Order: sequence, then C-alpha cells, then structure tokens
Amino acid sequence: MKILHITYSMGYGGIETMLINIVNEQIKENHEIHVLTINDIVDTKLVKRLDPRVKFHCIKRKVKSKNILDILKLNNYIRKYNPDIIHTHTSTIIKYIFPPFRKKVCTTQHAMCRNTDAKYLAKSTHVFAISNVVKESITTQINKHVDVVYNGIPINQIESKKHKEKPSTFNIVQVSRLFHDVKGQDIIIMAARRLKENGYTNFHIDFIGDGDSKEYLVQLVEKYQLSDLISFLGSKSQEFIFKNLSQYDLAIQASRREGFGLTVAEAMSARTPVLVSEHPSLLEVIDQGRYGYYFKNYDPINCAQCIEHIINNPKERLDIAEEGYQRVCQLFNIETTAQKYIEYYNKIIEKTDASYKK
Repeated sequence: MKILHITYSMGYGGIETMLINIVNEQIKENHEIHVLTINDIVDTKLVKRLDPRVKFHCIKRKVKSKNILDILKLNNYIRKYNPDIIHTHTSTIIKYIFPPFRKKVCTTQHAMCRNTDAKYLAKSTHVFAISNVVKESITTQINKHVDVVYNGIPINQIESKKHKEKPSTFNIVQVSRLFHDVKGQDIIIMAARRLKENGYTNFHIDFIGDGDSKEYLVQLVEKYQLSDLISFLGSKSQEFIFKNLSQYDLAIQASRREGFGLTVAEAMSARTPVLVSEHPSLLEVIDQGRYGYYFKNYDPINCAQCIEHIINNPKERLDIAEEGYQRVCQLFNIETTAQKYIEYYNKIIEKTDASYKK
C-alpha cells in the first residue's frame, strides 16, 4: 500500500511526535510511506527519527502564505506519487488538495472540533477522532461517520519501574508546551503555592516544554517565591522523556482543553502515577479515575488537595500506577494504533474503488 501522510509542520509537538511513531510502525509491514510537510517549519533532529525507509518531503511554504505555487507543488507531489491513501493530520489541509484527489483523503482530528474544523472534515472521505470525546464534538456538528483511533505510544521505548523506594523529595513533572491558557501550568504553580502554605516543602516540580507562556510562568513562580520548588527544563527529546519519566513520583496534566492526553498515557506506561484535570478527554484516558487521579477543572486548591493525598498514600498510588500500566498496554500501544489505521485504509480503498467503478 502507498500511504501519504500530510501535516503542516515537523516541529516538536503532539501531532508530529505521534505521526513519527505511527509511520515508523507502519513501515515495518513493508508499506510504501511518504511524509509531506507543507510549511517550512522542520526540525532536522525530529526528521532523523523517521525510519530511513520513510520518504520525507517539505513544500517549504511560508506560514499563512497564499502563494498558488505552493498549492501546485503539493498537488503535483500527490499526482506523481499517486498514493492509495492520503492521511491528513489537520482538518484545513484538505482545502489545498484538488478535488480529484479528495476521494483518497482521510483526516485525523487531534483536538476538540471547532466550526472551522467541521467545515473541512465534511469534505474528507473518512474521519478519525483520537478519543470518544473528540468524536462527539465532531458528530454534533456534522452528519458523518467517525471512527475512534486512540493515539498510540511506543511502550517498549519507555523505561518503567515496578517498585520505587520512598524518596526524600516527591518529584512531580508536567510534559507540555508552555501555553498556560490551554495546558494549565499556572494552575499547577498556584497549587504548589497552596502546598507550601500548608507546610509541604519536600516536593519539586519540573516543567518540560517550551512556549509563549514561559516568561509569564517564570514571573508567577518568582511572585509566589517558589523558585526553589519549581524548575523549567525547556524542550526535551522524546528519548530524554522516555528515559526519565519513571524517575518521577507523579505526572500532572492540568489542561483546560485537550483532545486526548498523550503525555498522560506515556507517564502511565512508565508506571508513574498521574493526576489530571477533570476534562472529559483526560478522564477517558484514566477511565474516569480508575487508573489515575483527577481534580476539579481550573481549581488549584483541589489540585493541591489531590497532591497531598497522593503524597501521603504511597501504596495506593503505586497500585493505581501498576493498573494504569496494564491499561496502556491494552489500549494505547502504538502497534495497535498503526494496525487500526491500516485496516481502515483498506476499507477506504475498497470503497473508493467501488465508487470509481460506478
């Protein structure tokens, strides 16, 4: 099968990381796979993580450019490669694909569906959602069948510990872009302030990631005099994260908005307990609290209360972490994700061939 994956950029982010993991798994089954990036945002280190058998190409469009030559380059690439399936990873990409090729297009919606997304998803031959919550956000706006394919993680690449000795410092991590309006780092900082006021000083929080909110978040830490308790480690490679997740006693995802929560599943794969905001997509990952902890949305006081409980109940948190590890192995394995997409591709191709014959 000839598969073409299309995305806007190849920088460090959830979509790009997921895409690399999927194509590296799909190539193992001897499919011919190309990855095409539209914009000139390409991290060479990230591209090097692609299996050498995967063909990578960049159109090199300037962000938000309306140059017709870039659109022609995109469609000329599709015409020359003549893929059996075109898998786009952002809804709006389909507007740049000429109508004759659209019968081959399937799209994965990676976030909650907005009006703009719905407009373009309606033009896709097949739509995937990364969670049931995202699926519902799509089907309430357009009358279209949507299949859920959970984002997968390469479990065998993530270091995991079955048992941990009680640490002198309780180490906490959040792995996310520093966009506090979405990822909620400010909620965690204010929860840390509350913990300190309650007499807890034997904890430390690492924020892994970079983004537009960094300056604001650093100032917030300084304002609350938490610099000795909170560190900003910047962006780190997937290899670094996979190697070090198991060294933490708790992973927090405090998102105000989220499509799935890939970093939550990664932490669970490292047998690290997780605490998430009460967002439906994050609750879906931990099965409504069966395999992790959750706090009230936007509520730093309740977040602090949950952290206190987790700190003071070591056996409980390790038992939940072990059960969470088993859940990830069953539902969120990258091998399962890649194979499900292949199965759906075959169905789409059969349906497309039948329509051509008519």
